[in-house]
Amino acid sequence: MGKIVKLIKSFLQRRGTRISPFAVLHDVTYDTTTAIKPLAKLERSNIGKCTYIGTMAAVYDSEIGSFCSIAREAYVGGQSIRLIG
Repeated sequence: MGKIVKLIKSFLQRRGTRISPFAVLHDVTYDTTTAIKPLAKLERSNIGKCTYIGTMAAVYDSEIGSFCSIAREAYVGGQSIRLIG
């Protein structure tokens, strides 16, 4: 029951943003101007403003700056990586 409540809260937080309800986000901070497409998976990352994350991209343990684009099916992370746009 707790997972369902957490999922509903996540959907409500993303309402009015360009964050897909089908994106998987764990411990991620992002700006309201960020676009994250469906099936993208982000964990333990910070995403800057006006950044685009494509469909089925994976971002782990990263800090991505403003005005960056991550292609679909791209993999970013593994170690401490910082992209500045």
